[in-house]
Amino acid sequence: MSGEAAVTGELIAFDGAVDCQALTGAVNLRLRGVIAATARTDVPAALNDAGAAEVMFSGAEVGAVPIPVLLHQVRVLQLGPVDWGHAFRIQSHEGGYPVRARSVQLHWAAATAFFGALPPARAPRSTRWGWMLLLLLLRVPGAARLLAKLRG
Repeated sequence: MSGEAAVTGELIAFDGAVDCQALTGAVNLRLRGVIAATARTDVPAALNDAGAAEVMFSGAEVGAVPIPVLLHQVRVLQLGPVDWGHAFRIQSHEGGYPVRARSVQLHWAAATAFFGALPPARAPRSTRWGWMLLLLLLRVPGAARLLAKLRG
């Protein structure tokens, strides 16, 4: 991979240890870790606070130096356009690693933001007691047959 272009922006930044896996298939390189608190300004703050994130490269070609399995303080930098796909640089405490890939996907753990936007589910107390009594009754041997006869 010669003739890398200048850095055009930061794709993502991770705090702490980042798991780096070389895979087989469409996605052949994956970085998984905890997103830095100020990593992205173009996504909702709740997603930044969610923690877990991963970057998946499709059709990735790594430079001459192999990427270690465990990296620390990782920043994925997007470089200018190249003749085939997209060029990136994985910058970490251990060193810099050029990567060329056909495509890249970013995934955030959005559960915290999603469930934070939904109101909590509330069932009336009588409904909760009714289900509790039914489940307790069904634990008694023969109660299920009796309920089936009553139900018709």
